[in-house]
Amino acid sequence: MHLRTDPKDYIDATWWPRTNNLATELPDLITALQLRTGPISRVVYDPSAWSPTDSPLIVGERRVRLDPYPFELSDTVYVYGVNGSVMVLQAVRPIGSIES
Repeated sequence: MHLRTDPKDYIDATWWPRTNNLATELPDLITALQLRTGPISRVVYDPSAWSPTDSPLIVGERRVRLDPYPFELSDTVYVYGVNGSVMVLQAVRPIGSIES
């Protein structure tokens, strides 16, 4: 993950998941993001870009709600902290990503 520091940027970070399976990819990402945002409560993603997954996702001992929403930019993921913080991520998925 690469964090951007310019507050004028729409995208806060770029993320390179290895697969299109959110249940596989999100736990490590959420663990890393919590260092910056605090506990994560919700992730909003475009269902056309990711394989179906159950909600909520359990990360550590916390439930994280996963909400599908059709974005114009399907590679965009919104991550919401319990404190009201929001991070917008651009996912750069590999061509022919491996399903896990």
